[in-house]
Amino acid sequence: MGANGADLLGVLESDTDTITDAVTSGRIDLDDLDRFVESVDRGDLEADRGVDSVVWIVGSLLRGDAAGWEEMEPAS
Repeated sequence: MGANGADLLGVLESDTDTITDAVTSGRIDLDDLDRFVESVDRGDLEADRGVDSVVWIVGSLLRGDAAGWEEMEPAS
């Protein structure tokens, strides 16, 4: 079980940590994702840019259906 929604923001801002590692190690779970979204919605976290994409990617990793976005080509 993860700690809180702010931890996901810490992972996003880290130069060394990755979302994939945080999810696979169990440090980030669906509850953390929900808390992250709620914190952003309330304005407690400044993470407006790309929040929808982050939620979609983390949610897909947690549900185990990441293959679709992992195969996408980078935006140019």
